[in-house]
Amino acid sequence: MAFIPSDKHILVNYHYVRNPSADWGGIHPCPVAEFDRQIKFLSENYKIVSIPEVYTSARANARERVCAITFDDGLRDQYENAAPILKKYGAVVIFFVITRTLSGEVPDAHKMHIVNSKMGVMALIDAFNVFLANTHPNFLEQFKIPKDRRITELRKYDDIPNANFKETMTNVPAEIRNSFLDKIFSDLGLNERKISREMFVSIEELRDLKRRGFEVGFHTHRHTSLEVETIESVRKDAAAGRALLRVAAPDMNVVSYPYGRSNDAARAALIEAGFAYGVTTERRGMTGLDDAMKIPRYDANDVRDYLNK
Repeated sequence: MAFIPSDKHILVNYHYVRNPSADWGGIHPCPVAEFDRQIKFLSENYKIVSIPEVYTSARANARERVCAITFDDGLRDQYENAAPILKKYGAVVIFFVITRTLSGEVPDAHKMHIVNSKMGVMALIDAFNVFLANTHPNFLEQFKIPKDRRITELRKYDDIPNANFKETMTNVPAEIRNSFLDKIFSDLGLNERKISREMFVSIEELRDLKRRGFEVGFHTHRHTSLEVETIESVRKDAAAGRALLRVAAPDMNVVSYPYGRSNDAARAALIEAGFAYGVTTERRGMTGLDDAMKIPRYDANDVRDYLNK
């Protein structure tokens, strides 16, 4: 949905905040100057507040225009490039962390960004289709990735090959996805722990963000789609994340669902684990009828497109 400036109660989400480069052709970041432009616009037209404050304001149908700014993944470029701009505008924001990165792991979604940057999506699709045919031929008909037609309408800002590759990696059984990405990492000679240290924030940096007035939230431990998880698996995931963030963010109560997706069981487990708010990727403003565990968010690209008009 296009950004509607008349919406009074909104969230806006960001991922990579860095200037495009040839080394990272597999991602589509928000350039630093564009990020500054958007935060300036938002801070001039909304009061920048926390997610609970936006929710409370929407429930009361308050007249004041309020906005919460969020960051998924806990990326180092958010710490290095976004945080100084946010402080310049006095913006209160929340950084959602994938806690397995604190142990030196790289989530599958980011492995896809990395190998896409190294190989290009067309070669990656070819490699996956060959891998599937050789190792799991019974899944070939269901998960072979086409290049000429869109298999999903969920990834508006991606071209057909990228949208199809990302959606297939989200839906294919985890054992197939993991073994394929591990093989590509091995073939390319990539060091996962080294990449994780370079790509994601550390515990010390999270504590620094907290000291500087920013908030830290939970983007789950494993970063898998909660649309297909059981209540028990989400309980274990939440416990693992709580344990790793108990020093940096013992009071966190907001979760961002990977890929914006969840099911009733997952949300119940997260409420049980102490989370009071959950944010999705449904691109619209918030209303007084929205569930606290299913809060919509605009994407940075929605704000960009509005400003470009």
